[in-house]
Amino acid sequence: MKLALLQLIFCLSALSVLAEVKPAIVYTEAELQTYKDEAVKAINSPEVWKRFPKQKHEDRYTVVPKGIQYWFEPDKPNQVIVIVPVTKVEFHAYYVAVTFKRGGEIIDMYEGFWP
Repeated sequence: MKLALLQLIFCLSALSVLAEVKPAIVYTEAELQTYKDEAVKAINSPEVWKRFPKQKHEDRYTVVPKGIQYWFEPDKPNQVIVIVPVTKVEFHAYYVAVTFKRGGEIIDMYEGFWP
């Protein structure tokens, strides 16, 4: 009886853990390439920057294409952040982060620097 009770407790605890597992974030290579291309265009677009007037930025950036990365936040599975390294260097190397909602809408964009 004790063994059956322990097995039941184990199964219930395993099920509760599985219930909390979040779905995997899946984007196709074609989607990611589209976001990458759009991010590179957006960082030099005055029209896009006008949508984020409080963000400090340069008038023109030169992109470092080999360093482009993607960032996915587990609690926001319908968003992807494209990190675009640029040639601006002051005390640190800079990048521009462009956040997309799935489907292509740019919802945030800002300049930052690597520590």
